[in-house]
Amino acid sequence: MCARNKKVKQMSKVLIIGGGIAGISAGCYLQLSGFETEILEAHSISGGLLTGWSRNGYHIDGCIHGFLGSYPKHPYYHLWNELLPMDEIRFLDYDKMLSFANRKGV
Repeated sequence: MCARNKKVKQMSKVLIIGGGIAGISAGCYLQLSGFETEILEAHSISGGLLTGWSRNGYHIDGCIHGFLGSYPKHPYYHLWNELLPMDEIRFLDYDKMLSFANRKGV
């Protein structure tokens, strides 16, 4: 066994900074590959932009309203299905996700 392989085998724990969807996904795939993981998250709950938060009197509902890949025929759907029970999640699909207007309503 070469020295490089020994180093990989010795490194069995990975520290992940951030418990958003990327950090959680990285942790899942690393654990599936045999690594022990620890995720550090600054917020009181994990989820990153898939959660809601309040700032300066406004509530920002990031939640799962714009979840790219929620439709079974979308190319990302099979990727999410590796980590989530996609057929058990109820998604709301809108014709228009966002709308911006200036003070004149345009």
